[in-house]
Amino acid sequence: AIVQHLAEHGPTVTRDLVDCVGLGTLDQIRSKFTGDEIAESVSKAKRTVLLLPRKVQMQTTDRIVRINAGQWHSCAITSSGELYTWGVGFQGRLGHGDKEPCYSPQRVSGALEGHTVVDVACGSFHTVALTSDGSVFCWGDNANGQCGSGTLPEAVTRPHCVSSLCVVGGGVSRAISCGRQHTAVVMKGPHPWCSNYCCRLRHDGKPQADHGQVYVFGE
Repeated sequence: AIVQHLAEHGPTVTRDLVDCVGLGTLDQIRSKFTGDEIAESVSKAKRTVLLLPRKVQMQTTDRIVRINAGQWHSCAITSSGELYTWGVGFQGRLGHGDKEPCYSPQRVSGALEGHTVVDVACGSFHTVALTSDGSVFCWGDNANGQCGSGTLPEAVTRPHCVSSLCVVGGGVSRAISCGRQHTAVVMKGPHPWCSNYCCRLRHDGKPQADHGQVYVFGE
């Protein structure tokens, strides 16, 4: 588990399992903090835990505007729309192109280059990002299709644009969420299956009104 907090003036503070807090390796954390600040978890694994909140050092001068945390990894979005991730890299859920752990925040690039990230959601083993143009990117565990494609490998280690959403709901997403093994996306419309007034096109090719519809994929 990870506990994060976004302070009013921008920095992110974190505490809990040292594998995931973004403050360095286990040896680095033990050298930085006293015995009163770290302890051993009550789980069978007996992992080292950081007890008090500490500021996460980000490799950017931009303000952090949004954060999200999963069971074993964390994400932060900057004011310029860049996405940083850190934690345990199982199944590529950090989006860095491998499955290795990352003990301090690292920017996610790949297919996200040139896009402005506005929201991010953390599943147990995968990650979903929403960009300002309404595109959805997924990466990490895809064993149950939670990254939006049945042709991708079980482990997607870099951001993948869910192109199938381009043919439904007008191709523009306005909200994302994910659970342990599934992803949910709210599409703006028009929806090809909807014959109601909201999805009828005006003379300029735009729908008469928004029709938010949830699409879900995965297990």
